Amino acid sequence: MKTLCLLAEGHSSQDIARIMACDTRSVYRFQYSLCKKFGGLNRLRNLRFRHTIPALD
Repeated sequence: MKTLCLLAEGHSSQDIARIMACDTRSVYRFQYSLCKKFGGLNRLRNLRFRHTIPALD
């Protein structure tokens, strides 16, 4: 969920990998999985603007 929040905030894949202390490939795989579930990268971007994703603390 934190990765999704970071993507929604506009962080790059490299930034997310550094923050999450994981491999960049893992971030790309997660992003690919989300795109597949939500119907593509453009649709994922549109959903990001329509819905606010609350930060998890």
